[in-house]
Amino acid sequence: LRTAGTRPAGELYTGVLYDALDLASLDADARRRAAKSLLVFSGLWGAVRTGDRIPPYRCSMGVKLPGLGALGSYWRKPMEAVMPEAAGDGLVL
Repeated sequence: LRTAGTRPAGELYTGVLYDALDLASLDADARRRAAKSLLVFSGLWGAVRTGDRIPPYRCSMGVKLPGLGALGSYWRKPMEAVMPEAAGDGLVL
């Protein structure tokens, strides 16, 4: 991963919510707002913004790693500590 090429996180993730958002179809102002206000929860990287450059990878929150356990459990406490402030009055999906 250290030498892998990177792309904006918003271009890497797939699924129902990402398809519905369709970042590529947004105008420049909407993409800037999305880059400031959207967080993506990554099993590997934690919370990333849509514009953060990360290498392509496959590692779901359900994966269990030796010494860490399930990634969803691993990230729960750090996310609980920062989510209220990060989300503010916003919507969390």
